[in-house]
Amino acid sequence: MVVFMLFLGLVHNLFFVTTDGQKLYKFEKDKSILNDTGLLEIFTAKSKWTCLKECNKNINCVLVVYFNTTCKIFDSTSWSNKVTYAKSSIFINSACLSNLCVNGDNCKNESLNFICECPQIYKGITCYKKFHNESIRSLIILSNGYLVTGSTDKTMSIWNTTSYTLVKRLSYNQSIFTVFELSNDILASGTYSGSIVLWNMTSWNITKIFKPHSLAIRKMIKLPNGNLITASSDFKIKIWDSNFSLILQNNHSHYVIDILILPSGNLISCSCDNSIIIWNLNNLSVIHQIFNHTVCIISLTLLNNGDFVTGSHDYTIKIWDSNEYFLKKVFNPYRIIYSLGTLPNGYLVAGDGFGQVRIWSLINWKEIKNIRMHTARVFSLVNTPDGELVSGDENGVLIIWNKNFLLN
Repeated sequence: MVVFMLFLGLVHNLFFVTTDGQKLYKFEKDKSILNDTGLLEIFTAKSKWTCLKECNKNINCVLVVYFNTTCKIFDSTSWSNKVTYAKSSIFINSACLSNLCVNGDNCKNESLNFICECPQIYKGITCYKKFHNESIRSLIILSNGYLVTGSTDKTMSIWNTTSYTLVKRLSYNQSIFTVFELSNDILASGTYSGSIVLWNMTSWNITKIFKPHSLAIRKMIKLPNGNLITASSDFKIKIWDSNFSLILQNNHSHYVIDILILPSGNLISCSCDNSIIIWNLNNLSVIHQIFNHTVCIISLTLLNNGDFVTGSHDYTIKIWDSNEYFLKKVFNPYRIIYSLGTLPNGYLVAGDGFGQVRIWSLINWKEIKNIRMHTARVFSLVNTPDGELVSGDENGVLIIWNKNFLLN
């Protein structure tokens, strides 16, 4: 194996890579492991390359310490015991730099690659899986804690968020744009053609299909009185009773992309007519309309204090007062924001068009994390019952992020 060194000036460390560009080891000078925690083996090696070669033969080896001709091989329990020691150096696999396999998984090497030994869906940033053949457009958590993914590949998947095993995969003949739990035993999917399909969550059979819109259903919300609100690319917002009879309707002048209920009980919607509308749910009349974004507004979320947030094709995120509807703060992520949410600690999280998941503190208004593990637009975000963040992208890839990594 021919090896060369690549200097990364920002971190002042060395990375060793193979000729095909695959990163193998990160070099940390003047470091060792306290009390040899996690020591697997110690032996004499003529060079660091011999030491690394022996590490590659041991499936549990995640780093080595090399000094003079002494080679020590360590497992993943060594991660939290690094100390400064001027006489030795550590070589760590770059895929496991911070030991992100902290949910019962081990960082292991396999055929010269270090990987995380993952459950079916991994909680971390170094492992992810393609679960759909096309984009994941909707993510929800059911009342029983299960995760549902809805995709334009015409399928929905239901996942157990404790074991991360697949419970059921459902297929329909149309792309799925949104999913919603209508009741404890009924799951609803909204399709690209404007149909709503109701599924019995015991038998998983279809119980009803009806077509309330002429174009894609973007969002569904159930009101406390049992009525259902639907928003569509046909420009319309409609309210239905529990028997799916139309009660009220109104419209934007372009696609309606997202809706949510404000703490006041009013409805808010965003649209590709570049406006936000606050609606009175009693008669679906317009209370207030805001034209502040310059192009399509495609995502909404609520903050813990009740303020609402908008994300747009104009590369901005804006925070608004939910009572007086005035603009409080503008973030400029310089990317299109396709999805918004909040973390358990109240931080704002967004998925952008470059595949990045980005996090802002609302205390000092600073962006505290920006991680690109997706390679396509991040269309959907949701939090699991235990506080992990789930993101789904345009390529059908689903990532469950380790909350300890995101919040620290």
